[in-house]
Amino acid sequence: MLQSKIRILSAAAIIAGAITTPVGAAGAADRCEPAGRRTVVVVLTPPSGGVAGVKIRLDYPEDAVQIPGHVDDADVKARVTDMPSGVLGVPNDEGDALVVALVSTSALPKGPVFTVALDACRGAKPAGPEQFRCTVEQASNEEGQLVDGARCTVTLRDAREGERS
Repeated sequence: MLQSKIRILSAAAIIAGAITTPVGAAGAADRCEPAGRRTVVVVLTPPSGGVAGVKIRLDYPEDAVQIPGHVDDADVKARVTDMPSGVLGVPNDEGDALVVALVSTSALPKGPVFTVALDACRGAKPAGPEQFRCTVEQASNEEGQLVDGARCTVTLRDAREGERS
């Protein structure tokens, strides 16, 4: 019982840390006229021993792609999908980055942990994989202890054709 409470408190701390106030998010989104979609798949590589909670930052080129909405609006949440079963996820758009906190009562799986559908901006050069950067800002194990060594990577997929970039 005590371990479950510790895990929940640790998960809540990770989620609370994901909710931040964006700087200039509205201005960048207002300049992007949607012209198609770019889909980003975020893949987690946990350290040995696993993780039950992570805070992942996905930096994206705001002059080429955008997520409609701000911070944790319903529009932002609707663009973040494909989380593993039994995982609670909290997305937060900052205008040039998406921060997603993921928590579970058991170890998170190795592999894809969420997908993001971004609007491609009309007139902008298509964003390539090198323009997206994924960082695990914080990770904790099933006991709620912070751990090092978790990594994430991104794969781009064209939403219309289903091809990977």
